[in-house]
Amino acid sequence: MPYEKTTWVNEILDGAERFDIKDNTGTPIHENVQIVLRTPVITPGTPVYADNLNKIEEGIYRVTEAVESASEDTLVVLKVFAADEAWSTGQGKIYFTIPPELNGAKLISAHAYCYTASSSGKPVLQVARGRRASPNAAPTYNDMLSTRITIDVGEYSSTDASVQPVINTAYAHVATRDLIRVDVDEAGTGTKGLDVSLVFQL
Repeated sequence: MPYEKTTWVNEILDGAERFDIKDNTGTPIHENVQIVLRTPVITPGTPVYADNLNKIEEGIYRVTEAVESASEDTLVVLKVFAADEAWSTGQGKIYFTIPPELNGAKLISAHAYCYTASSSGKPVLQVARGRRASPNAAPTYNDMLSTRITIDVGEYSSTDASVQPVINTAYAHVATRDLIRVDVDEAGTGTKGLDVSLVFQL
């Protein structure tokens, strides 16, 4: 809910500031007097003026607006191969359909994790986006990564790879009913178990 700012205004008096001092019954004790602070001020306080209060209002408004419009990240983890299952190459090792909640989101991160590391040869993966021209048409796939996911030999995660995956901005955005496909282009040697993590930003 947007924050509704209050516009503060200074009080304007018709003449010099004067006070009437009355007792508890309302009977005047002193009329038309000026009240002056007698105690010396060591540190002057910040004046409570409309300008200062409106600065506070503007700050609250901007922070609220920034929080409400902040991007939300959604993590999707796909179990491609079981922990003890050997990798095999090929397209479409797993598919994921974009739900309405991710409509308009963009892919901002993609990584892979294995359970048994490759002893030789880097495992390499691609993520592709499939989109239909019409509801009854077959999807056309385009690579979402301009630099594919790799896991270095002897390692378990692409997050530590010497070459990091790069998002292909031309195909990073997704829409409801798009298909996300994970392709294993190279399996390495002896690699087992595969999780793929995808982070989408709305």
